[in-house]
Amino acid sequence: MEPPSERQLMGNSRPCSRITILVDNNAQPGKGLVAEHGFSALIERDSTQVLFDTGQGPALIHNSRILGISLALVTLVVLSHGHYDHTGGMLHVAKLNRSFRVVVHPDALGPRFAKNSDPHRLNLTSLHRAGRICTT
Repeated sequence: MEPPSERQLMGNSRPCSRITILVDNNAQPGKGLVAEHGFSALIERDSTQVLFDTGQGPALIHNSRILGISLALVTLVVLSHGHYDHTGGMLHVAKLNRSFRVVVHPDALGPRFAKNSDPHRLNLTSLHRAGRICTT
């Protein structure tokens, strides 16, 4: 006997949500995905696409292309905290998409230091001052 489908479990009248892991320390072999220290997940429900964290950046762009996911359709980015391995892909998302909102805790906007930091990485504090980030 096969297990019930997602639709059967949720009922036909309720919209389904889908979570796709885009960046993680491990990648599923044989799919062409790359692993990266960090995390990012896309949460989809109806026409809403929420990107939870952005990884360091390169894996986010590569894996979203392999999976056929357009980051230009993201409506909201939620950042769990300000570390580079969760926020490093913000610049990539901003280049592809000019109309998303960002939600982040104010403490994530403080200065961060990393050995061999990328000078081209997006500064979250300046994005907040420009009114593009909502702090919670």
